Amino acid sequence: MPRISLLEKAFLTRPAVRRLLIVLVHLALWSASFWLALELRFDGAIERNFAAAVPKALVALLLVRVISFAVTKLFRGMWRYAGMPELKAIVYATTLGTLGFSLLGLMISDLRMPRSIYLGEYLASIVFVGGLRLALRVLRERASGRVDPEAVRTLIIGAGDAGESLLRDVQRSAASKWTVVGILDDDPYKHGSTLRDVPILGPADEDTLKRAIEVREVQLVVIAVPSGNGKRTRELTNLCRKLQVRAKIIPSDRIEGVQFGNLRDVAIEDLLQRDAIQLDVKQVDAFVAGRVVLVTGAGGSIGSELCRQILGFKAKKLLLLDHDENALYEIERELRGAHPGMAIEPLMGDITDVSR
Repeated sequence: MPRISLLEKAFLTRPAVRRLLIVLVHLALWSASFWLALELRFDGAIERNFAAAVPKALVALLLVRVISFAVTKLFRGMWRYAGMPELKAIVYATTLGTLGFSLLGLMISDLRMPRSIYLGEYLASIVFVGGLRLALRVLRERASGRVDPEAVRTLIIGAGDAGESLLRDVQRSAASKWTVVGILDDDPYKHGSTLRDVPILGPADEDTLKRAIEVREVQLVVIAVPSGNGKRTRELTNLCRKLQVRAKIIPSDRIEGVQFGNLRDVAIEDLLQRDAIQLDVKQVDAFVAGRVVLVTGAGGSIGSELCRQILGFKAKKLLLLDHDENALYEIERELRGAHPGMAIEPLMGDITDVSR
């Protein structure tokens, strides 16, 4: 464990060194992909008319790969958070690189390779680069997923964005004081499924909650329902009080950065909130269309959803502000993939920093 801490301190606190290491790892993976494609095409014996072109072609391939991944900012990602948005970005960047490599082969005869090389290297690169990132994420989550016998046995009510964010937070923390033993959600389509390997036991009614508390020895219930639904919060709070189990809620001022450490007891303000109102879509469209829009907390559950909706209203430019680098990176990747022609600019900062 001390060695891991030293490595993290050496690389994670030095962005330039970390990115250099990431580039070198990618160069090794792309080289392996190229040689694998050669091996499959020539069966170990490269034809004479292609042998001289192999070293030059490899250099050209690595060059266009580095450019395509740098342009799409994939060298800046945090591998332990790799997911579908990043895999889509990897496929996109790899496709750009392969097209560039193929174009060079058409224009420069010394770089020309058999068509099967382009296809084989393309597929191998996606598997190697994407597979390594996902493998590191899985290994990290498994390493941090060991349950402390003293951890508070917790039940989450709500399998939406807030509930998933809470669950992800506790699973990624090697020193977590909580262990999530189950989830309740009123959506019948989610019953019987799992969220990040935690079972969704059923609806958040009295019978199901009582059974879950008894069978799974629940010590804490976290209410992760939409913050504007005061009526539902009141019902769940009364139910927890009746069943004599502690209940906590997500504070409204931290909804965009949902973490277990930010939970608090239910306050009277939570119970007095009104149900959500329906907005006038045409009025919102007229207000947002063609304007530059800044969204604070853009990487959180509410902020990210606001960004998705705002781009649907054809904003001129969307500024994403968040203090969490990874959350900002993930929402930027997602939005660029869904709206490739839109002007999107990520901004790292905190709204409490008045001078910035």
